[in-house]
Amino acid sequence: MNSVAIITLLLGLFSGIALFLYGMNVMGDGLKKVAGNRLESYFEKNHV
Repeated sequence: MNSVAIITLLLGLFSGIALFLYGMNVMGDGLKKVAGNRLESYFEKNHV
């Protein structure tokens, strides 16, 4: 493999990881908004 192919591969890999982590962050924030205090009180009751 030449250096251009390696750089393209690494750029794609890191872009995919960044997009995945951004999506997880957005999903977590959305879950907090939807669940509100119900989810937090559920975990407190069940000691998770």
